[in-house]
Amino acid sequence: MRPPYAPPDQPMNYDLLTSFARSGQHRFFGFAVDSRSPLQKFAVEILIDGYPIRVLRADRYVDDLARRRIGDGCYGFCCSLPDVVLGNGTVVEARLANLSTPVGAPITLDLPCRPTPDPEGPGALRWLGGLRFSGWLSADAKPPAARALVDGTLVTQFRASSFSHVSSGEEDFRAVRGFDFHLPSRFADGRPHQLAVITERGETLSGSPLTFLALADGLREAIAQRGLGEQELFRAELFDRLLPMSMPFSQYTSWRSRLKIENEPSAAVRAAVLLVGPGRVHDTLASLRRQSHVDWVAASLPPTLEPNGFCPELAQKFLGGEAAGCEFVVFGLAGTQLEPRALARIAGGFTAFLEARAVYGDLEIESADGSAWPIALSAFDYERMLEQGYCAHLFALRRSAAERSLSAGAQNLYRLFNALLDGSAPAGHIVHLPCPLARLPAFDQAAASISLAAATSLHLVQRGISADVTTSSGGVLPAVR
Repeated sequence: MRPPYAPPDQPMNYDLLTSFARSGQHRFFGFAVDSRSPLQKFAVEILIDGYPIRVLRADRYVDDLARRRIGDGCYGFCCSLPDVVLGNGTVVEARLANLSTPVGAPITLDLPCRPTPDPEGPGALRWLGGLRFSGWLSADAKPPAARALVDGTLVTQFRASSFSHVSSGEEDFRAVRGFDFHLPSRFADGRPHQLAVITERGETLSGSPLTFLALADGLREAIAQRGLGEQELFRAELFDRLLPMSMPFSQYTSWRSRLKIENEPSAAVRAAVLLVGPGRVHDTLASLRRQSHVDWVAASLPPTLEPNGFCPELAQKFLGGEAAGCEFVVFGLAGTQLEPRALARIAGGFTAFLEARAVYGDLEIESADGSAWPIALSAFDYERMLEQGYCAHLFALRRSAAERSLSAGAQNLYRLFNALLDGSAPAGHIVHLPCPLARLPAFDQAAASISLAAATSLHLVQRGISADVTTSSGGVLPAVR
């Protein structure tokens, strides 16, 4: 009986190298290449019991072919077949599309799978522009470590500490260990260099060695210094956009000093600053004295058992007394070090957005060695506010909004902020200012998570939303679930 799919035999003049194998229960892979014509790429059909079920292009990287210097090494194919397809099948085959030429040997499904080396090799390397590179190491690489050599000299060693995946399509995902690293800035010298990444087993990753070129200030700046024309400048600017020079966090402080924040228009409004918690008040006062916005008054409330707790009656007394003429109130942890233009930028935010009830900005935190690390926050995110209180460590409220939240009985910064949304106030009344406004002091995250859970629960009760709120462990900020 003739199978349902049997294309006619056709004469071929190929010198074919082919393979077909199985990896695990569902994954099948192989390669097909004509050694006489390495520029040609084939289409491969996958069949079960003679029925075609998938057509694949054989253009994936195959490490063994690349090492044997067969063309560009990209002649592989791969797919994962679901149980519903494999369940009633007996034999899986691969053939060149529209031909009867077999690719490798048929695979009998009821036979046990044998361990098969992954055709893509130990991993891959990719250039992300500038001095930044990423890639992956095979999940069976133990330990997942590698060495990076530039022009043959060892520069750094790293471990693939994150998890990622590689795929050949929507239904084929394979877990791998990912890495992402920067080379030292001395290689941003405008000269071509060659990077090779080698595993501890001595295996070279796909894409390696890789030639790269980086400029510390971008190609446009380098061309501008030579006085070339506008057309060359335009091309250089396009190049910089396509291959930008990224920034490693370890160099954040030096990059931060090079980024100029444009001066906001002067806003003639008076600011009140209310500090809470057990931090170093003198650090905050010192940063207040350096403010370009000089019309301010500040107070520090006695600490409570909560790391960001305060007595609402004392806060109200301050607003009705020394801060009586202030149009907005900045709330933050004692020990917060404000950027010199922080108050001016907050005042400008309230002036630019007349409907704004609250303003917050990005932050920095201090590591154990004293270096600063950025916390780049998003536009207002209601769910993230409930789960992290991310915008409630330093923020400003318009006076009327501050008075309403304090009247509601807020006793910590989280509840003070989320009380703004107890009613029907739209989230659009909360404004985010990009770029850091201050550096946060260290505080007890575990205790802060307890305060956040209580504040989130009270807020949800006010909104009539039934929810279970439990403390969780966060990385940089407190967290609840």
